[in-house]
Amino acid sequence: FIQDCLSGSILGINTLSKGLVGIFFSALKDKIIVEGILAISFFTFCTSLFDGMIYFIAMTSLLGAQFKADFFFAQILLFAVYNVVTGLFLFYILDLSRPWVHRRFPNQVFQPI
Repeated sequence: FIQDCLSGSILGINTLSKGLVGIFFSALKDKIIVEGILAISFFTFCTSLFDGMIYFIAMTSLLGAQFKADFFFAQILLFAVYNVVTGLFLFYILDLSRPWVHRRFPNQVFQPI
């Protein structure tokens, strides 16, 4: 939603794409073990590509927008690589902070979903 508000574009397209990605990959997460650097990188790359394709389809089919295909697909690939790099960093930071959270809030239930 924040990306949708800051994009300067029509509201709802990014929310639609992120929502569909969330629904699809949350149903898929129980069937795939995503542990380790390669698996997390591949999974993040695939979700970023899927998000970009949903955005592209929604913009072209629903709103009639026109993109230069080679430029747009190059941007989707750069977006996916950027998400992999930042995603790995965030996974690492969040994993390191997990013991601190458990010590800070010992009475809370923080079980993996």
